Amino acid sequence: MTLNASFGLMVVAAVMYLAGPVHADTIEEKAALCAACHGEKGVPIDPKFPIIWGQHAGYMYLQLKDIKSGARKNDLMAPLLEQMSKEDMLALAEYFEAKEWPATGYTFKDAGGEAGKANKIEVAAQCSACHQERYLGTGVQPRLTGQNVDYLIKTTHDFKTKERANNTFMNDMLATFSDEDIALMSRFVAGQ
Repeated sequence: MTLNASFGLMVVAAVMYLAGPVHADTIEEKAALCAACHGEKGVPIDPKFPIIWGQHAGYMYLQLKDIKSGARKNDLMAPLLEQMSKEDMLALAEYFEAKEWPATGYTFKDAGGEAGKANKIEVAAQCSACHQERYLGTGVQPRLTGQNVDYLIKTTHDFKTKERANNTFMNDMLATFSDEDIALMSRFVAGQ
């Protein structure tokens, strides 16, 4: 993360902390709050943040609900969700699903070379069983192809260590993988 991005995040976090619960009336205003980290054009300001433009509404709603309830820890997002209703979170998830996935330059690649090793790891993990063919996800399963690799590595590692504990299936499965395998698999499913 660049110094400017780090400073920007600190400013956003400080404003949210000092302001208490954040209030926005329309879905567009709520979405504008998301842009501070997730980007105005769908490209996050930090590659450790997920792309949410074009992500499946069912998945996004479940994550928002889990963050609001504390089942998924996220100190930056929790204050934003504190006053949001179920209807607001559903509308926000649908708003972002309707956006076009940003062009990241990464797409699914058939396994060859290093990707061949990653494909063997993926076969062991069975990622495509839930995340669908070419890792495009559906419904409550997130799209992985084209996602920020740094985010995938971090969140997958967080599942492994149970720092992210809102999906026990992922916790149990990833506990068996090395950090090297997680990084290789993350790059593969993202399309790098």
